[in-house]
Amino acid sequence: MADAYPYIAEAAIKFPTGRLSLVEIQQIFQTIPFELDLIDQTDRFVWFSNQKQRLHPRSVETLGQTAQEAHPAQAWPAVRAIIDSFKAGTQDAVSRPATVNGQRVLIQYFALRDPSGGYLGTLQFTGSIEPILAANEAGGWADGDSAASSPAGSDAASGASVHPATGVAADSGVVDGDTGASTTTPAGPANDAGVADADTGASEE
Repeated sequence: MADAYPYIAEAAIKFPTGRLSLVEIQQIFQTIPFELDLIDQTDRFVWFSNQKQRLHPRSVETLGQTAQEAHPAQAWPAVRAIIDSFKAGTQDAVSRPATVNGQRVLIQYFALRDPSGGYLGTLQFTGSIEPILAANEAGGWADGDSAASSPAGSDAASGASVHPATGVAADSGVVDGDTGASTTTPAGPANDAGVADADTGASEE
């Protein structure tokens, strides 16, 4: 998807914690190293973060689909159970590990609520944990004070240069995620809701 400015490029939003322009908001969502997808309170897929390389490819053509339309038939009952639990207030989050395109990822579902607790929708987070695992295997947390004395732009444990997007040492062997859509069944337990499918967003490509 080509980069584009939001429709109201000069507008800004004042949050309790600061002020952001629409351009800044858009670019934050495009820059963060994980994916977000939103199903609104009417159970329609309405938004996704626009990373250049996504583990779960999304298309604007699928916006407006119902959550049921956006999922394989065998996955819908589990996804429906998550959404229903969020609406009922019995859960606020569901997490599970999975393998997507050869990468170990953490998929989390969050109930999006207004300041009064009213249900606004279901937010899906998908993030590769490969950079974290690589940093841990390289001894990144072996010395809690090591980062303070490391040169800027270098790895705290090895001194290697750090990839600017992922924060992983360049020689760590971590491969950038591709955009294939297939998702394999996780080796461990799915989650407390028995989720079999990684998506709550657009249809599988």
